[in-house]
Amino acid sequence: MEIPELNQLYAKYKDNKDVIFLAIALDDKYDLKKFLQTNPFNYNIVADGKYYSDKYDVHSFPTHLIVGKDGLVKFHTTGLASNTVYWVEKTISEQLKGI
Repeated sequence: MEIPELNQLYAKYKDNKDVIFLAIALDDKYDLKKFLQTNPFNYNIVADGKYYSDKYDVHSFPTHLIVGKDGLVKFHTTGLASNTVYWVEKTISEQLKGI
């Protein structure tokens, strides 16, 4: 449900070298490719990401993280709320002002 809004956010920052959008998918490459044919998602996507979800103890989806240039987590949320994309964008904007 949030993919269209996230794609808009990606479009806003796609030319900014200080912002990287990355999605970790649990699906294998084949299933992910099928999904993306009907649900275009502009993030860079890593398929077969169970290793990463286990390593970082992520077990609820969707999960969003904003990591600052200092390597610290600046924002974290799980699940989908009506204001999730707002907070993602607000955090990105705040981090860019600090650069």
